Amino acid sequence: MKNRDFDAALLVIDIPRLDPSLAFDPYFTSDGPNNWSGLDDRTLDALLEKAAGTGDRPARKRTYADAQRRIIDNNYWVFLHQAKSPLIHSSRLSGVQLDVDGQWRLAEARLGA
Repeated sequence: MKNRDFDAALLVIDIPRLDPSLAFDPYFTSDGPNNWSGLDDRTLDALLEKAAGTGDRPARKRTYADAQRRIIDNNYWVFLHQAKSPLIHSSRLSGVQLDVDGQWRLAEARLGA
């Protein structure tokens, strides 16, 4: 896969992440470290750079939506499934929060009797 000697690949990636730039940039920028497909789309690069570089939340959201549309419309990747992470724990445990990335946040967790 790293040599890009394939016609198709089935991969698992851990999306969503807390910030969209962490989900998009490694996989979809031309020089991204996980750009295994060799994607080279300068328009997409510019969208992702613009989105990551602004603090204006509504503008950032629109720009990431445009980037997503470009990825889907060009069939760069086909997303098959996003499994829901179950939270299984003792009934004595309370206050566990799950972030959007599925990670447990235990700051408010308490183990009762």
